[in-house]
Amino acid sequence: MNREKGLVSVIIPSYNYGCFITETIKSLQAQSYTNWEAIIVDDCSLDNTQSIVEILITQESRLFYEKHTVNKGLPATRNTGLRKAKGEFILFLDADDVISPKKLKLHIEHFTQNCKIDISYSNYFFFRDGHINDRYFTRMLNHEEGLRPSEGGREILFPIFLRDNMIAVLAPLVKASLVEEVGYFNEELRQKEDWDFWMRCVLKEASFAYLDNPDAYGLIRVHGGSLLDNKKEALSYSDEFYTSLGDLLLQNSSLYCSELKQYESFMKKRMIREFVKKSLKMMGLMSFARKVYKKVNIFKLKIVSSR
Repeated sequence: MNREKGLVSVIIPSYNYGCFITETIKSLQAQSYTNWEAIIVDDCSLDNTQSIVEILITQESRLFYEKHTVNKGLPATRNTGLRKAKGEFILFLDADDVISPKKLKLHIEHFTQNCKIDISYSNYFFFRDGHINDRYFTRMLNHEEGLRPSEGGREILFPIFLRDNMIAVLAPLVKASLVEEVGYFNEELRQKEDWDFWMRCVLKEASFAYLDNPDAYGLIRVHGGSLLDNKKEALSYSDEFYTSLGDLLLQNSSLYCSELKQYESFMKKRMIREFVKKSLKMMGLMSFARKVYKKVNIFKLKIVSSR
């Protein structure tokens, strides 16, 4: 596909987020970098999303609208946007989130300064709906440690992404050429599709670089309709991710020999951890164990900060 040089394609999936999407679009219109297009993909919403977007489109020529006739889920909705995107760069922005005014400009400058970067990612924060100026490092709206920036390629990033998803989906600006090489989001996953996508980027030797600038950040809204998992669901979605990753590594074991060994070791430890958690819960000791774990982590942080 011929890409428009310098153009940023913003993929905005939406399902029943008509009450938030105007604010999301306003955050794009406030960008100091103006060479962008936004593809809003409506996943068969039941609210007034379509009527709101149709009004927005009459006021903003950079907006485009697609609507699914049936609900397909988040991965498929993002993929619909990717198929329509014409830009050299891709930003994934959910319809209830916003970005800082200089975010696009600073990412473009980051790419210009280092042509070897494939993914430039910034910081991000969470906020409670209606309180955008109160920002937190985690979805639980607390001030525990947030993003730990890491840069590099497969050898450095695989063990990091194996443990957890290092970055939120709105944090990076991604080269469209990398998306074409890696492939689209895995539509068989109910959630964690962004984690799966970043891991496949890592396995393709993509270069991740952190944009260390306080003026570049994303804001993730926490509200009653957001995809907040309970612990049982979160574990189930993670299981799906790890199963998919294991299949990928096994199918390409000659390419990913080292990563497969790390994966197998990690999964054994993970299984033991889950067994211990269940055992503690059955004995009524889970609350006590959490308190001890928290105190140990606080103690470790104090030691690190005092060095």
